[in-house]
Amino acid sequence: AYEITCRDWSSEVCSSDLQNWLSTIRQLLENPQEVDEDDFVKKELYSDTIFVYTPKGELIKLKSGATVLDFAYRLHTEIGYKCTGAKIGNKLVGIRHVLKNGDIVDVTTSKNQLPRIEWLEIAITTHARNRIKRALKQIEDENIEQGKKIMIDLFDKMKIKYKKTDFELDNKIINQLRKKDRKSVV
Repeated sequence: AYEITCRDWSSEVCSSDLQNWLSTIRQLLENPQEVDEDDFVKKELYSDTIFVYTPKGELIKLKSGATVLDFAYRLHTEIGYKCTGAKIGNKLVGIRHVLKNGDIVDVTTSKNQLPRIEWLEIAITTHARNRIKRALKQIEDENIEQGKKIMIDLFDKMKIKYKKTDFELDNKIINQLRKKDRKSVV
């Protein structure tokens, strides 16, 4: 079964880590007296990789300690952005839930969900953390632009002359509000 399974799977799914793991299992099953159980247990307990599944049976390789949020971003960036948790073995879990080898993970999403700065403390994979940072930067830039438009509309209503390039007026407002920079005002 081992040889057929690895031969049939794509090379990405049947990586050398998985092949080594399957080889160890095969050796344990065929020659249990020759396998050092302590060594086998140490390898499994301290492995830096886990394998989890989508509900459709797709095998996903993640860093040990990965959370539901890491898994969601690994599936697709948009799924990560909208992730609210997951269903694992008929149990609902939050985005902080640490995944284990063999988990079947069904991500739950909400169209109203947006990435949050706290997610950087939850995600452990570089892939997820980079996507979260990118989304937060985009949200911040959009908020700054929206704030600028609100300020310009307000100044227009108050008949205060204001140009987008008029940094002197921006600095006066910032000083009055005792803020550190333009971004913190808008």
